Amino acid sequence: MALTTERLFELVEELSRQPKHEAVRTHVCALLTEGLGAELCAVKHEKRVVEARGRIDALLGRTILEFKSDYKRERRDAIEELGRYLPEREQATGDRFVAVATDGRYCEAFKWRDNAVFSLREYTTDKTNPEALLS
Repeated sequence: MALTTERLFELVEELSRQPKHEAVRTHVCALLTEGLGAELCAVKHEKRVVEARGRIDALLGRTILEFKSDYKRERRDAIEELGRYLPEREQATGDRFVAVATDGRYCEAFKWRDNAVFSLREYTTDKTNPEALLS
């Protein structure tokens, strides 16, 4: 299903309110499938990573998605988790990965570089420019 302008506005409005963990997961999944054309079956939820002692909230190709309820407060936890998940996935697959941690309102992209989690870009959801979230 293609993402309509009305649906995009609804999703961005809801995400800008910083909803709870499961709502963030649901809305981001809708953006990935409806807005970016990802196959629903390609989005793996709660990917268990035994070697890294945890579960990746969602995995789409070589992108790890970590969902939080309050990103500003939980940023340190997200970075600690990604510091386990990114190197594990890269070692297990031989591919490079990126990660996005978000609470819907705030998003930050990361990569693994020089044995550390490195921030690539931060983004704040803007209700007045919903298309920007997809880019």
